[in-house]
Amino acid sequence: MSKLKKGGQAFPHVKEKGTDYGNGMTLRDYFAGQALAGLMATGQVDSCEKCAKAAYRAADAMIFFREY
Repeated sequence: MSKLKKGGQAFPHVKEKGTDYGNGMTLRDYFAGQALAGLMATGQVDSCEKCAKAAYRAADAMIFFREY
């Protein structure tokens, strides 16, 4: 992917008077978190860095294929 897309907000919300929750996590972060949970559940993790990179690669692929 030449241009990194984050997929928008995972859980968008409507701002209410007097509240500001920020934008929350991106869909990319949500997908990566889900992938990370699956990867960690295998019990075959040799490096947290490798696992995190793999989770974001999976998230990027999910976002890419969502557009089809």
